[in-house]
Amino acid sequence: MIRHWRSARGEGGGWLYSPAVPAFFFPGGYCCQPRRTDVIITTGNGAVTPYLRTTQTWNGAAWTTRTDIPLPGRFSAAGAYVNGLFHVTGGVGPAPLDSHHQWNPATDTWTTQTPVPLPRRYDHASVGLAAAVYAFCGRASNTSFLTTVQEYQDGTWVAGPILPSPGRSGAKALPLNGRVYLFGGEIAPGAYTSDTYCLDPQTRSWTLRQPMTTPARQGCGGFVYGDECIVYGGSRPTTVRADSFNPSANVWTSIVPIPAPARRSAVSPTSIVGQGTAGLAGEDSQGLPLSQHMGFSATNWIALPQVPNEARRFAAGA
Repeated sequence: MIRHWRSARGEGGGWLYSPAVPAFFFPGGYCCQPRRTDVIITTGNGAVTPYLRTTQTWNGAAWTTRTDIPLPGRFSAAGAYVNGLFHVTGGVGPAPLDSHHQWNPATDTWTTQTPVPLPRRYDHASVGLAAAVYAFCGRASNTSFLTTVQEYQDGTWVAGPILPSPGRSGAKALPLNGRVYLFGGEIAPGAYTSDTYCLDPQTRSWTLRQPMTTPARQGCGGFVYGDECIVYGGSRPTTVRADSFNPSANVWTSIVPIPAPARRSAVSPTSIVGQGTAGLAGEDSQGLPLSQHMGFSATNWIALPQVPNEARRFAAGA
């Protein structure tokens, strides 16, 4: 039985857990949409297969293997869920890609969409906000660090507001209350930032907010919990640290660390209400891919069934 649900924020959606129904529902920000798959993970760099195509979903009780993403396999792509559809952009497979594929959970089908405008990018951030998909920064084919933002809606990409400075890869983007928050990233080879930026799509402007709690890092996982952004893990160095950012107060607060091992590049859903998947996969401090899967409730991290088949890092998910 599917309960009636909706998102209070209208973007990205939220998790709703009902003890009477052994599943989590992630409505994608609109009331009365068909039930969507709760967690989607695809592509990545496996322990055996360097360019994965496998797609799996978690419904709160079990993992299901779905249709592979079209060739080529890839890693360091970005995933975003909007209007009942999951979008995967860019990545490396093995060269940097401008590809854009869309998955329909209801029919388990992938379709090829309008490519991401050049330059080809990987290790970028992506979110779904209202009816649009945003792709932020990343690295280009020539390995330069990008400041550019692309916005996709109704089959068309348009240039978004450029991030002020500097360009970065491995940043984490989260949508909250009609805005996007961008955390950390690598800004030059071996140099990392603790910057927090806020994008207001209405004014098409960026605002610098309170920096992340040190150390500066990239590859953080993150999700929205209530009216705060939870950011965890990341490197360098690879950490178990977890922090909460309150945009209204512009304040960071340290919370309970994630379970060992320390990790970066974990896949996270956009939002959690009550309890849901907080992160899965990623890589440890030795660069080894992980199959771990964890949830979050209040101030506690919860062990959940591991990602099946091959452990993976640099995956795309939502």
